[in-house]
Amino acid sequence: MNSPRIDHTTPGVFDVVEVMMESSLIKRTLDIGSIWTAMSIFENIFTNTLTGNIILTDTNNLLSNFPIVGHETISVNIESPTIEGATSIKRKFRVYKVSDVTDQGESTKRYMVNFISEEYFTNIKTSVSKSYRDHVISDIVEKIFDSYLDSDRDLITEKTKNKYDIIIPFWKPLEAFNWLSARATPENKDGANYFFYETRDGFCFKSMESLFDQEPEETYSWDLQNMPLYL
Repeated sequence: MNSPRIDHTTPGVFDVVEVMMESSLIKRTLDIGSIWTAMSIFENIFTNTLTGNIILTDTNNLLSNFPIVGHETISVNIESPTIEGATSIKRKFRVYKVSDVTDQGESTKRYMVNFISEEYFTNIKTSVSKSYRDHVISDIVEKIFDSYLDSDRDLITEKTKNKYDIIIPFWKPLEAFNWLSARATPENKDGANYFFYETRDGFCFKSMESLFDQEPEETYSWDLQNMPLYL
């Protein structure tokens, strides 16, 4: 059975080149490119990390032969052949739950494997207990990211103003980022609306004002349809 492919003639679609699931518990790697039927990866400025899910149609009793117990990772390689200059997405995620298990026939099951960025689990196992004196908040975010989150991804920060003396009292890194976001003010803009979030390109610490300054990806128009005409 061939891996699912997406029609390249449709603008903005993606081609999933490879999907692998690896278990550190049983020391096995499984190519699931032939059994996935749908995949979603979500970016959200209100969520610190990427999340996603993949739906598998299993005819080989995968859950018995390859038990999913929380020690698994999913590696994806996604390309966008219809977007000029677009780079491929190569990411490794951590599986945290199997849901929506349904029988599709006598020997076929369909279920959803839910995953999240590995940095989320690094965050759970790590605590920050440190004082930062005479620092702007954007510099504190960078220091915590580099020292505690153990990520190979880039961090894009928007410079903040005003220096502070701040003590982080045994907080998780993401908890510290969210606390700092609520107190950060942009260096060259009015407002105090920072977010720490992850995109396909890396992690970001940016203000709402700078996001408003970006060029829109899409423009939508809204109009009423099928409205009765009254004379």
